Amino acid sequence: MSLLAGSRLGPYEIVSLLGAGGMGEVWRARDSRLGREVAMKVLPAHVADDPKALARFEREARAVASLSHPNLLALHDFGREDGIVYTVTELLEGETLRQRLRQGPIPVRKVAEWGAQVARGLAAAHEKGIVHRDLKPENLFITRDGRVTVLDFGVALYEAPIPTDDTGAQTMHTKTEAGRVLGTMGYMAPEQVCGEPVDARADLFALGCVLYEMLAGERPFHRESVAETVVAVLREEPEGLEAIANAMPARRVPPAFIRLVRHCLEKRPEERFQSARDLAFQLEVLASEGSATGASPVTTEPVPALRRPAVGRSALLTALAVGLVVGGFAGAWIAARRQPPPTRLRVLTHSGNDSWPTASPDGKLVAFTSDRDGRPRIWLRQMSSGDEVAVTDGVDAVPRFSPDGTSLLFVRRREAGSDLLRVAAVGGEAKRLVPDAVGGDWAPDGKRIAFIRSLSRTRWFVGVAASDGGEERRLSRENALPLAQLRWSPDGRWVAVLRRSSLAGAADSVLLLDVRYGNDERVLKVPGVGAISALGWTDGQTLVLAVPEGAGARTPSSRLVSYDLGDERQRTLLWVPYVVPSLDVLAEGRVVFTAVVPRQNLREMPLEVAGAAAGDGSQLGLELGRWLSRGTSVDRQPIYAPPTRTGGERVVFSSSRGGSLDLWSMSLTDR
Repeated sequence: MSLLAGSRLGPYEIVSLLGAGGMGEVWRARDSRLGREVAMKVLPAHVADDPKALARFEREARAVASLSHPNLLALHDFGREDGIVYTVTELLEGETLRQRLRQGPIPVRKVAEWGAQVARGLAAAHEKGIVHRDLKPENLFITRDGRVTVLDFGVALYEAPIPTDDTGAQTMHTKTEAGRVLGTMGYMAPEQVCGEPVDARADLFALGCVLYEMLAGERPFHRESVAETVVAVLREEPEGLEAIANAMPARRVPPAFIRLVRHCLEKRPEERFQSARDLAFQLEVLASEGSATGASPVTTEPVPALRRPAVGRSALLTALAVGLVVGGFAGAWIAARRQPPPTRLRVLTHSGNDSWPTASPDGKLVAFTSDRDGRPRIWLRQMSSGDEVAVTDGVDAVPRFSPDGTSLLFVRRREAGSDLLRVAAVGGEAKRLVPDAVGGDWAPDGKRIAFIRSLSRTRWFVGVAASDGGEERRLSRENALPLAQLRWSPDGRWVAVLRRSSLAGAADSVLLLDVRYGNDERVLKVPGVGAISALGWTDGQTLVLAVPEGAGARTPSSRLVSYDLGDERQRTLLWVPYVVPSLDVLAEGRVVFTAVVPRQNLREMPLEVAGAAAGDGSQLGLELGRWLSRGTSVDRQPIYAPPTRTGGERVVFSSSRGGSLDLWSMSLTDR
């Protein structure tokens, strides 16, 4: 049976054809029972004729029909007649986002508003266990009153690639644990492209692609062929939004918005936003507070602040706090002595277990410690391609590149201590150089190495040896407190190590040792600096120090400070919202560092359950509570606020989600 205007299908009178494509035909129809106009989609024959596909589609249709949200297309009916399978939805007046994109740039504030609406709709679907799996501009409809509606949930059960109407992309299918799902290449998440099980975070990746396209006017991973697009989704980073924004100064895309989009586009699901509700919250902040139309040009690439979901027990509305190492290092321009260039931050690795970076002399390689595969060892990363490979097999850490870039010095743990070893940068068998060492570094000429020796874990001193481990000599007196992070200055004169002045305290000074003269020590206390977490050299006279701040407020941050040994001047080069436990200086005035990021979220629980769990240490009743926030920020100190005139209970809490520690308000009635 073929439909024609004026014909009937069940109680519906066909009015006119609205559109057609691989997903079937969509008709305007009139519901004779209720006297309203509706949209009717007639499904393709390979769905209607396949009993399994049809049964699955019916189950999905019932699930979608259970949704009720202003940003989700309402499904009214489902039926079959004369071999035709159809669905009936509300009729929308307006245009798709694809059609709107053809008209030119979308205001940045409007991008944030529309994105928040989509995220709210997705959140409602995700809470019902429904994942869209094919979010794209064609499936987002903008009504005449500015409401954004998500179209086409769960109607994708096809066996072969199907061209979409006009995007140039291909709609294809990948398997999940529950069966086959639909996706459009260029918007599909990496796990979806690889045929792995997908969850709600795949929709957040797709929404990130849509946000990018609305801001930049182009798709983030679009290439000339499907194969090239697949490679881009799996391995490549999209062109920086800051470059696109700077090319269009009138748009003024703020750094916070860029960070948000890049966080959506993380390759690993656990590194993205973990809920659509949290993403919606942050988009609403950008839209409502005017930050989406920021007043300064964009100069910052994002540094994602979350690597793993927080875990732990909570009492009634108690913040959960877990400090985690960010899965990567960030490269940052160190300010020049005259006019500092714009600061740019870029994440290099994403495993969540990477630390102790060291850069090769030419800046093309970074070696680091990682236990990403369960074995703490040394890895190499190519800066240009992003390729990574393990080069050692022991329990290894703290690598340092040789001056010629051909070898790595590193510490290998053993049961009763650790030793200093050397291995070729291309891998191979490692050779032990210095026993009982907890760290080391190369002399600039590559002929000597300096090391920190630990004696029974109660005494520490610095020594120097030949590059093969021979000809040892002591360079410092014994210290009763640990020494750490030994660094040889580029001019070969100084060896610097971090030093503590008390057993309970952090490192608060730098011990400078003149290599030319044994036991010639200088304790460097930087004015105004109470703790130092990492150090490096830019030249023979200038140290770079990481200075942690704000740890007492549970919103740790750090300053990178330069300190001139000659005139004792210090300058703040960079502020980052992380603790920086290690760093190294690359070529061209860049620094690579490890970042440690905490995360705290709010969870509400019944009082009696929270009390029982706190009393006996069990996980009793955690399933009965509900998450109020699941984002990348530090949310804490919640308090219930009395209902306002407009009604609804609210919670007021402090949060770092806006970039500083501020008070926020959250409605509990519309969650």
